Amino acid sequence: MVIKLFLQRCCVLFFLLLAISSAQASERPMLTFNCPRSVGQSDFDFANQVYSEVFSPMGYDFRFVYLARRDAVKQLAQGQLDGDCARAPNFLELTGLTNLIRIETPLRTAAFETWYRDEIESNTPYKDIHLGYNGSTLFLKKNLEIMGFGKLTSFDDYQSLADALVNGEIDALFNYEEAIAPYKKALHEQGAYLADTPIVFPVHTYVSEKYATLVPEIESKMNRYLKYNPYYPPIVPPVRVIDKSLEHKPSILFSCILQSKSFVFMNLYDIYSQIFKTLGYNFHMVSMNLPREAIEFGQGNVDGSCGLPSGLGAKLIGAKQVNAVVGTNKIKIWGLKAMPELRQLSDIPAGAKVAVIRGGHISREILQAQGLKVTVVNSVVSGLKMLNASRIDFFIGSSIGAKRVFQKIELRQPVFTVGYLRQDNITPFLSHKNSHLSESMAIELNRYFTDTRNRHKLEVLDLLDIY
Repeated sequence: MVIKLFLQRCCVLFFLLLAISSAQASERPMLTFNCPRSVGQSDFDFANQVYSEVFSPMGYDFRFVYLARRDAVKQLAQGQLDGDCARAPNFLELTGLTNLIRIETPLRTAAFETWYRDEIESNTPYKDIHLGYNGSTLFLKKNLEIMGFGKLTSFDDYQSLADALVNGEIDALFNYEEAIAPYKKALHEQGAYLADTPIVFPVHTYVSEKYATLVPEIESKMNRYLKYNPYYPPIVPPVRVIDKSLEHKPSILFSCILQSKSFVFMNLYDIYSQIFKTLGYNFHMVSMNLPREAIEFGQGNVDGSCGLPSGLGAKLIGAKQVNAVVGTNKIKIWGLKAMPELRQLSDIPAGAKVAVIRGGHISREILQAQGLKVTVVNSVVSGLKMLNASRIDFFIGSSIGAKRVFQKIELRQPVFTVGYLRQDNITPFLSHKNSHLSESMAIELNRYFTDTRNRHKLEVLDLLDIY
């Protein structure tokens, strides 16, 4: 009897403690943020991951809602939302909101892409482009007007924007890369292509001023987490099938300055595998930097290079250029504000501070002759870091690897592509002992890329990472 009574009291105590624990858990304050709504969209998932690491240890729960721009601004102004998870650095200036605090540590770096119809060349001056954009993006219209696009048309939703490009109503579309991602497959199939990423900028979290005392801790936790867990858009590798019919065929080994996990490396691997299968060869490709590639070429250890501008290809001893274009490399001018497009060195304002890469495409002497203050740097990374820190006004350099660099340097302000000086074609190279394959490889590659359905296999090389 005593044992039974003891057990009954234990059960009552257990359920009482459980009720108290549940009540305490339910008392955790809930923060509501406006945020992109698409579960499965990589930037949404990333925000959810970061906020879990930041707010849960602080004793807060959070939830995301998705509102149209006008509704979000209205509810933020009225204090009905606790913040917004992802906005441009000048969000407060654009909206006139005064009751929000910007978290200075950027959540991630975002890029706006331009997609062109097949008939429009990627180096077409902005003034000759009829550009469509999504009107809900506050950051865009003013900057696009300053950049000098010939005609601007606003669209209410992304589907209408994509349809207008495919139907030839506009020459190009301009939008945030993640927002246009669901439409890329259809755009590729209709012959459209990714031409450039003219604006890259940091995305910030904004919180209500009523949480001002929490801001230092939010800053600290977000900075600590993002230092080791930066945002990178996911890469979906192509499916690779091993062809056993080639087991006893001779092999061709290519070197490639692209990282082996990059989207374009994987697509080039598959394209070259198809080309060399047609020519009766097995194919393999390995990743290495340019100095190492030059050494391996000189020692005869590799049979070819996946693709280089002709100037870099000249560094490969005994290399034979294949007359087939597999990509492009733009010599860009980056700046810190939107401005009319610069098409030549003389367009750069006299007295401006400019950085260029040592041994690169533009010499210090040529720039100094234009009345510019010149700094020589060793890489795209160094140049973009200096620009990000506002130590220079412009950086002139190769587009190869730039997009990935922006993720690495923790961008603190928008960076604009303000001009192009030149566009170089990227072509493969063969070693001297395999130079007899040059003509047949060029024929097969040109045949492959003549089919517009294959255009999506190679994006403009802004997407690459060679560092």
